[in-house]
Amino acid sequence: MLMHTELFSGLYGNLVAFLEERQRKEVEIEIRTDRVDSPIVEEFEAIAKDLLSNNPLESKVKGFDTVTEKLVEGSIKVEAMYPPEMAVNVVVRSLAINASTATDGLVLAADVLANSLNYHFKNRTAAALYGPLNSPGAVVGHPLEKSLDAFSVDFH
Repeated sequence: MLMHTELFSGLYGNLVAFLEERQRKEVEIEIRTDRVDSPIVEEFEAIAKDLLSNNPLESKVKGFDTVTEKLVEGSIKVEAMYPPEMAVNVVVRSLAINASTATDGLVLAADVLANSLNYHFKNRTAAALYGPLNSPGAVVGHPLEKSLDAFSVDFH
């Protein structure tokens, strides 16, 4: 899998979790990215669809039967049954993946934030190295630490 698709998968999974924590039921999502090729955008869309799908995953496989000395084909099917309390209730009414222009302020803000977090993490104390990055403690001292709302918070 390409790095772009891995990053998108993580981003989209975190976005859905963020929406779920805040009990958002029906949403429209617009993702703004740098310019990417259309096959990659199609992979993004497939990843987004698969994340919210309850359909079983099925993969076609090939192997070699050592007894008959022939190539054989089959499939592997994986299905998970979740209890109701683990169900994802977010319904994505639409997902738009748009390439941003150089003048898009949101892309500029995202770049500034990403670079400032990178600087923050690279300049941590020795005691903070190798700790979890997705925790409130990891961003202590960052100028935007109070605004970085990527952690599970009880809003009830």
